[in-house]
Amino acid sequence: MIHLILAASLASQAPTTPTPVPEPAGPRLTLRAALERAFQLSPSAIRAEDEIEAAEAQRVATKSLVLPRLSVTGSLIKNSQEVSFGSAADSRVILPGTDWSTRVTLQQPVYAGRREFRLYYQSKEGVTLARDGKRGNRDRLALRVIAEYALAVQADALANVERQAATLAEKRIAQAQSLFDAGEVTRVDVLRAETAYKGALRRVAIAEADGIQARSRLRTVLAIDGAGTELGTLDTTTEIAIPVPAPEALDKLALDRAEIKQAETNVRIADLEVLKQKGAYFPVVTADLGYLKQKSSFPSDGYGYAALRFTVPIFQGGEVGARIRLASARQHQAETTLAEAKRQAYEDIRQALAMLEASRRAKSLADDQVKAAEAEYAEARDLYEQREATALDLQAAETALSEARRSLIEAKFEVLRGEATAWLAAGSLADAALENFK
Repeated sequence: MIHLILAASLASQAPTTPTPVPEPAGPRLTLRAALERAFQLSPSAIRAEDEIEAAEAQRVATKSLVLPRLSVTGSLIKNSQEVSFGSAADSRVILPGTDWSTRVTLQQPVYAGRREFRLYYQSKEGVTLARDGKRGNRDRLALRVIAEYALAVQADALANVERQAATLAEKRIAQAQSLFDAGEVTRVDVLRAETAYKGALRRVAIAEADGIQARSRLRTVLAIDGAGTELGTLDTTTEIAIPVPAPEALDKLALDRAEIKQAETNVRIADLEVLKQKGAYFPVVTADLGYLKQKSSFPSDGYGYAALRFTVPIFQGGEVGARIRLASARQHQAETTLAEAKRQAYEDIRQALAMLEASRRAKSLADDQVKAAEAEYAEARDLYEQREATALDLQAAETALSEARRSLIEAKFEVLRGEATAWLAAGSLADAALENFK
């Protein structure tokens, strides 16, 4: 009678397998589509484009320093009196009561120690610097998109693992209930199975919440506003991977890494700065052409002129020498930074390849762990049905299987992260990602 009452009570609380959270409606979002959108619409990509535009504008502005300048100036003056001299037949006004004048001037820089040319070359290098900055930003942005996309897919996969664990716990409840009804186990086995099931449901909820957060971060990096329905479903049908070439190929690619190219550009800019500052020792020569038209007829009411003006620096209190020393120090710093960038690129590749190899070994071991855990669980379940193993043995086998499945999923995405990091160290992640994610 007691057994019947307990069975009825447990039947009224029969667990139900957790159903997967439906994926957001919308078109399937592939990783390549996510990368292309990020390269076009993400705030960092837009800022990189604006930086190039600003550098181009600066180049145009410095180019104007070596081009001629044409200007027109004029004035209109009301004087308190009018003054003239000479006879009435040959009177000349030297101070009109209402005076006006117009001057047209053409000014052309002739020579300034070639400082303006070196400033223009520096601005051109600034454009190169901005473009290399955009390339480096693309690689960093690609790493972020790949990481967030992979985390969102990983969260869905981990949620499925937890649902599988809940299903195993649910089967154990039914199994323990049958044995309890037959009087072969105590109610503790049934309660222990229910406890494991509730714990699995809790982990399912946590995994689903992690998935929501991962998708939110992905929307942020892709500059998508609004709810998750605008992100669409993620592509989990294909294995995400970026095959990594041999270390020698990566070393060769690293020579064109954005950081190294920027360091080389900074060295050239520093060299030009030294030459520009040395140009301050040379004279400044300008040529002017002009025409003046005025109301006053003294000495003439209209005339043209040409002028060649020059300024020769004699003594400037040591300012030029100090500026040259400062530019030379910056030049040495730029050369040191370039050497450091090359050394760092080499070490980044070595570290990334070491971590990738460790991730691959971990993934291989995780594969073996899953196979062993599946065999262990099958054996433990059979023994439990035959009453040759306890409920604790079966629970331990379930826990080991779920942990092995989690480890395998995490190991797969660690390999992807290692591959992306290796390509990032070589400075070619964006191109490699677009090439592999068709």
